[in-house]
Amino acid sequence: MTGDGLRRWGWVAVAVVLLAAGVVFVVRATGGSSDEPQAVKPTTTTTTTAARTGVDDPTPDVATKVVNVVAVDAQGNPAAGYGVEPWSAVDGCFASSVAVSADIVACSPTASGTDVCWVVPDRVTLLCGDTPWVKSLRRATSTQPVERVEAYPNSYPWGLELADGTRCRARNGGSWGGRADGYVGYYSCEGRESVVLAPPDGSGPVDRSRPAWTVPMGDIGNDNPEFPAPVRVRVATAYFAA
Repeated sequence: MTGDGLRRWGWVAVAVVLLAAGVVFVVRATGGSSDEPQAVKPTTTTTTTAARTGVDDPTPDVATKVVNVVAVDAQGNPAAGYGVEPWSAVDGCFASSVAVSADIVACSPTASGTDVCWVVPDRVTLLCGDTPWVKSLRRATSTQPVERVEAYPNSYPWGLELADGTRCRARNGGSWGGRADGYVGYYSCEGRESVVLAPPDGSGPVDRSRPAWTVPMGDIGNDNPEFPAPVRVRVATAYFAA
């Protein structure tokens, strides 16, 4: 073969190599190669009620149990197992909003923590509870005799035990944050930043329209910030003062 023929065959070989390389490149660029790493699509997650509130309720239809806490008897004596410690002077007493019996009052100032107080027969001594779950009373003295009061017809619970066992205590004064949607904090809950709320329509914090009572829960903050809508949580047990 002459020199010109060798050169022609050489150029043909180069063209074949370049063409093969181009095919390989196109295959890889279009994802045709099975061993090429593939892009992972980002996934989105939906926050469930349990994740937002920490309450996972496997039995949402179980009826709420109602417990009436009788910490003081008719003679003004602490019930069995209750201890008593001295407390402060109070005044301006009125019917407690968490009681279902007469002569259980709340008194001023709110800082004294005397929102659940049994009036003893002398009408000036009060035995005040802290939470429904603690058998401890504080002996307060009214600056004037306390007149007999009847329980509110629509009192709300002193304490709540939620579906997961979380305990929540009714609010007693203090400065709480708010929400842009107008819901108001009504119960603080042990170990949680979220609170039990009440809607702005004045219907109260506890929905008792079904045997399984529920409450709305959500966050509160300074300057009434925007928060996700409250979520409904079942009340396993509701406690009233009696």
